[in-house]
Amino acid sequence: MTGNTKYRLVALLLAIALLYWVPSRAAELPRVLLLTGSGENRQQHGYPDWQPELFSRDIARLLEGIAEVEVSEDLSLLNERTLADYELIINNSLFLTPSQEQLDAFFNFIAGGQSYLALDMGLASFLNAPRYRELIGGHLVGGDGPHEYEVFTFDAWYGYDYNDQQQHPVARGQPNFRIHDELFVVQPGTDEIEVIARAENHPVLWWRPWQEGRAMGMALGHKRSAIENPGYRRLLRNSVRWLLGYPIVEQVAEGVFPRGTGEVDDYIDLNRISHLAGDSEGLRYRIAGNSNPQLVQAVVDEAGRVDLAFADGGNGSASLNVEVLSPRGLVGKTAFEVSVRPPGSGNLARYHGVSAVSSSSEVRKYTADPGFVRDGDEGSRWSSNYEDHNWIYLDLGESYRIDKVKLLWEGAYGRDYDIQVSGNEREWSTVHRQPDGDGGVDEIELDPVDARYVRLLARERATRWGYSLYEFEVYGDLPN
Repeated sequence: MTGNTKYRLVALLLAIALLYWVPSRAAELPRVLLLTGSGENRQQHGYPDWQPELFSRDIARLLEGIAEVEVSEDLSLLNERTLADYELIINNSLFLTPSQEQLDAFFNFIAGGQSYLALDMGLASFLNAPRYRELIGGHLVGGDGPHEYEVFTFDAWYGYDYNDQQQHPVARGQPNFRIHDELFVVQPGTDEIEVIARAENHPVLWWRPWQEGRAMGMALGHKRSAIENPGYRRLLRNSVRWLLGYPIVEQVAEGVFPRGTGEVDDYIDLNRISHLAGDSEGLRYRIAGNSNPQLVQAVVDEAGRVDLAFADGGNGSASLNVEVLSPRGLVGKTAFEVSVRPPGSGNLARYHGVSAVSSSSEVRKYTADPGFVRDGDEGSRWSSNYEDHNWIYLDLGESYRIDKVKLLWEGAYGRDYDIQVSGNEREWSTVHRQPDGDGGVDEIELDPVDARYVRLLARERATRWGYSLYEFEVYGDLPN
């Protein structure tokens, strides 16, 4: 089958796929009750000027398009008949004291399969109910005054992955971020909580099951500057999506392809990057937009994988939008870029199909995968074990005439290292010797050399840690 024939066939399959994506109408937005306001005893606790109702309006606007949010200070809404209309309660109130009847309706709401989010000062509300601390998995023991700190979007102790686990879907693919906010300290009271994010070693976002429902706590968002922080906004919106049953779809890095690639099957497995609270069975996928169909056609096959077919010749880029539909009709979205370049141009390490292999990766850190050195993200990195002799190499997939290597080091850099090349992955030739590296960015010009494999052979660490590398870039051209 010729490239043009395959290209036309993919276009036909795309048209057929669109016919089978038949959401008869958009799903109605889930309803959310956002409790706000301050109890009468707030002043004796030292909070005379805090106005949660103002922040709650900001939060309601932030959730537009995700939920229909009703903001209220009226605790009489906590009754079984009224709560039947909602799927999530968000508590951003301070020192509110519901009656026993209201508390019973509240706890039954969550136990029956709905969700709850204690947001910021909501951790210091409902204090007349000891069971409330059990629900949120701990209790607020104090706060550190407003200051800037880093939020790690995984269960991090001193920046390290404490539980050797993947990020929670709420935070998956999201970078760590700095925020200026008051840091609330919550003392966990159960092992059932799953920490999603930490700051200064304290949990700042976590969840726990509560009978048939879910309860989540978020100890961020006390200052207006925090609510306007992009990292906070991503975490909050994804938290609400996850609690309401929206598919959470990871962001996908740009795909770079040499001109003349043709067809690429199984480019992205949407099952792997799509997540739903509970059982993920029944998700459906589609390509919802393509900014440059003349360059590339994309379809989702029956197994939920994205296949690409490139037109003959031509360079450029296309933005592909993907939608993931839950069984009840709620839609998760992601977008990714596909670029086509003349063969041998740009950073060769970014080409689709290039792989990275290392001698070791730092123990108990999912963030240390060698593939991160070629993902184009200067926030992700590979890190080795804590030994001097280590290496990492790139398999470019085919031979190129290489004339430059660029290394972007984290603080734990290599003091003494070689750059080596190979054509067969067994015999290596040293093309650059660096006996006194100083970290940062190393741009290394080489005499042009033909090679498929490029290796960083590290001999001596500059710190007591391992080697930590953000990016390993390779430049060159097609061989003569």
